[in-house]
Amino acid sequence: MTHKNVQDTDENHLVSFIPTIVTHKQQQVQQNQMKKKKCRGNRKRQRYRRQLYNQGFDSDTVAKLVEEKFHPQVQQQNDKEVMEEYDLKNIEVSMSLNQVIKSQINNVNNNAGMEMGTKRKRILLTPTPTSETISILDKPISQLSISQAGAKKTKTTTAEATSILDKSFSQLSISQENAKKTKPTTTTATAFVNDEISSGNNESKMNYLENFKPRYLKVSDRIFKRMLAESIENGSKLVQCLNTPEKLYAAREITEITNNLYHKDFQERLWQEYYNISSQDIHWESKITKQFARQNSLHQIYRPKKSYIQQRLATIAKQKERIGKELQEHLAKLSNFVQHWQPPIDGYLLTNAINECVIHGQKRLKEEFQYKKEMLKLDWNDHQLLRKFYELKPNEELVQLAQHLWEITADEQKTKEQQQNLLQQMLKIFIRWYQEKVVLMHYYDF
Repeated sequence: MTHKNVQDTDENHLVSFIPTIVTHKQQQVQQNQMKKKKCRGNRKRQRYRRQLYNQGFDSDTVAKLVEEKFHPQVQQQNDKEVMEEYDLKNIEVSMSLNQVIKSQINNVNNNAGMEMGTKRKRILLTPTPTSETISILDKPISQLSISQAGAKKTKTTTAEATSILDKSFSQLSISQENAKKTKPTTTTATAFVNDEISSGNNESKMNYLENFKPRYLKVSDRIFKRMLAESIENGSKLVQCLNTPEKLYAAREITEITNNLYHKDFQERLWQEYYNISSQDIHWESKITKQFARQNSLHQIYRPKKSYIQQRLATIAKQKERIGKELQEHLAKLSNFVQHWQPPIDGYLLTNAINECVIHGQKRLKEEFQYKKEMLKLDWNDHQLLRKFYELKPNEELVQLAQHLWEITADEQKTKEQQQNLLQQMLKIFIRWYQEKVVLMHYYDF
């Protein structure tokens, strides 16, 4: 009788518990559906339409191309795929709900069975003793504590520690000496790697000058015309004759080739300076460490190998020769084209304007290359003087005084450079402010 009452109460508990699970899961599904983002339209279609407008197509052509790309049949197929994916998600959600309900029912049945088992027979819940548990129970408490402590100690000991303990003291000292001897090899390897990394960083510093090089093929037509017009007197009349895309592209190509030729000339001069200095210095390829340079307030010089300098000079000479031939070919084509252009253009005046435009555009690039050359000379001179100072073999006190003096001199030089930069910035801001003030005064006078 009691067993039947317990089953009835369990069934009532299950019946009351299942709807709560279902309603809770349905609420979670509804919340996930409510959290979905709003539809902003077909982003792919909008992006394609924007690209067509940027290419210069009119609205009718854009509408036609969009309709051809996003055909209704294609859209229906995409919508069908989306609906199938949505149905699969709903099926997965319903399957997960059924699995959760079944698991909850099984858990309730198991709990009810366990309670009945404890009420009827408590012996069923007690585990059957194994050989391992019997052996543990047979031991006294003192032996159990010792064995547990020993187990803890064996965890901390490793195979390496046991092998060291088995060796004699003489063998240990020899092994330690060998370990100490192997350390310098690792440091030399890391030093070699650091040298390679520093040389790679110096290469990247050399290549940063490419950022100051103008790009005449990438600027817009309006900016390119303005640059040509400002390069010579009465340049606006010359630019008015460049009224077709073919004429502009021909002028752009010659400007870009001339730009590359001047840039290679700057590179050749810089590498020639490296060649001249390296040929004078016997210790050119001997590098100094960062710590030594920091202690003596020195700048580290990029010291490529002499063979690499010669290789770079030969490569740049070949590149200059190739670019020069390409420039001559384009100038010959331009002279033939100019004869048939309407309105006619003076070819000599156009090439002169292009040349002046390139020289004006590379003003910053020229200053950067000149700065690199001057800094190379000054840093190399400092290194030579420092080498001569240490060749005199001064004592420690004199070295410390000299290093302190060089540090003070370097700080003074940095402050002077900062003052000059601040003065230049203030002068630019003042000129801009004065020009704006003059314009406003002229405006209010009228």
